[in-house]
Parts: sequence; C-alpha cells; structure tokens
Amino acid sequence: MSSSDGKTMLTDLYQLTMGAAYFDNGKNDTATFELFIRKLPEKWGYFVAAGIEDAIDYATNIKFEDSDIQYLREQRLFSEDYLSHLKDLHFEGDIYAVKEGTPVFPNEPLLRVTGPRDQAQFLESALLNIINSQTLIASKASRVVNAAAPAKVVDFGLRRAQGEDAAMTGARAAYIGGCVATSNVKAGKEYGIPISGTHAHSFVMSFDTELDAFRAYTKTFPDNATLLIDYRYDAVGRRTEMSDGGGTTTAPATRASSPKSSKRKAISSVQCASTAATSQTSARKCVRYSMTPTCHMCAS
Repeated sequence: MSSSDGKTMLTDLYQLTMGAAYFDNGKNDTATFELFIRKLPEKWGYFVAAGIEDAIDYATNIKFEDSDIQYLREQRLFSEDYLSHLKDLHFEGDIYAVKEGTPVFPNEPLLRVTGPRDQAQFLESALLNIINSQTLIASKASRVVNAAAPAKVVDFGLRRAQGEDAAMTGARAAYIGGCVATSNVKAGKEYGIPISGTHAHSFVMSFDTELDAFRAYTKTFPDNATLLIDYRYDAVGRRTEMSDGGGTTTAPATRASSPKSSKRKAISSVQCASTAATSQTSARKCVRYSMTPTCHMCAS
C-alpha cells in the first residue's frame, strides 16, 4: 500500500474530531493503544492473527492529500490550523505486533501502537477494519483445515466476498490459515498463492449427461482435472462410476465441514481505557482497541 492508494481517509469521523480537540487543547502526550480480542466463541481455542502487514502498511503511509484537506474544509468542522496540521501528519510512533499466522488468545495484544496521542488514536478505525476481517477468516480457515485433515482445503471465497478488497484479503487470510490454494486468480498473481479450481455446475449442464461433461473436461485437462459432482445430487459419500470400454473408474466424493459456533456476534470496536502500565510505557495510560469475534467467513 502506498499513500497514492488514498486510504488515509478510511477512518471514522470521530477520529478526526477527537484529533481536532487534542490539537486545540494542546494534548500531544505519548499514548499506547493495544488491539486485542476480548473472548473466543464457544469451543474455539484460538484465533489466527492476519492482516498485520496491511495494517502496518496503512499506519506507515498515512498522508492527507490536497483533495482530502479540501473535502474536510468543506465540512466546516475544522479550523484552518488543524487542517494545516493534518496536511503534515504522518505516523511517528512505534508498532509492535505478532507475526502473521500466529495463534492468539483472549486479551493478548495482536498489535501495540505507541506514539503521539492524536496519531495513535487516528489509526484505530483502519486497524480494526483491516485486522478484524482477516483474522476472522484466517481463524475459520484454520478450523476448516483441521477438520478436513488429511484432505487439503482450497479457498473458493471470491464469489461470496463483499467486493474486490474482501475477496483479495480473504484469499490471503485463508492461505495464512492453512488453505493450500485459492480459486482467485488475481490473489494468486498478487500474493503468490497457488491457484486451483474445478468446473462450474453450468459446465455439467452444457452437456447431455454428467459423464459427457466429465469426459470433455478431462480431455482438455487429462493430468490435473478436478471433477465437480453436480449439485442436483447428494455429494456426501456418492461414488461416480465412469465406464470407458472394459474398465471402470470409481471416484469417491467427500465434503469437509467445520464446527459451528453457537455465538454469532457483530464486530464492534469498543474502547476500554486502562491505567495498567505496559513494559515500554510504565507511566503512560494504555487505551485498548478491542474487537468482538464473529463467525462470519467463508473460505472453504
């Protein structure tokens, strides 16, 4: 990510209004924020941290463009002095984080931000947005992978993702969580993830019989074809017999599933002020970015 991507404005208004109040009142002390998960869904043992690299890229590339400043000026909320301050704003603090793919547990920080208060505060919304979704997908992918073992799991989340950005980061997070490949060709190119796939139900429906469709597909891909059992039939345990001359090839169809959580909660970004000291900031107040887990995901 670079400043030219224009993602600095990916924030909530209150980050800017709080920043303006800090600026107006001369409150420019050093603060520490931690991003953590309050608790796990029932029967979940861990989360898998993901989105760390994207979050750090965002933090280290914040830059308000002239068009951003003009838009904010038109809102008639901010003084010219504060807008001038934003024009020169860039992150000058420190970020400590776990590595991508690290198992994490309740109340364990995934990421810690220390810096001038207005800068550390400003990062909250974007960091929650980036890390929340990717961590949830990586965590669910890990559970699916564990449930399916020794079978391999491939991410097919593109068609159900909420737009291109979710499809790209979702494929990356699923790979971090243990999926061996993705159907998303762009994600394969951008992130170096192996690509894989089957064929669509519409391909089967384009032929007179399922067997004709399978033969046509394997004619084109004789060495690496993965055949899809058509949705009109129960795929669990079904065995498709393909007869060719005197021989019969039997291909078992299987389906992997993951345990479902009994709790489905919306993502929130509740802040909890704490006077507990950290090892680096023994005399400073630590404010914690928080995210409540949800079971939303699909990369299986």
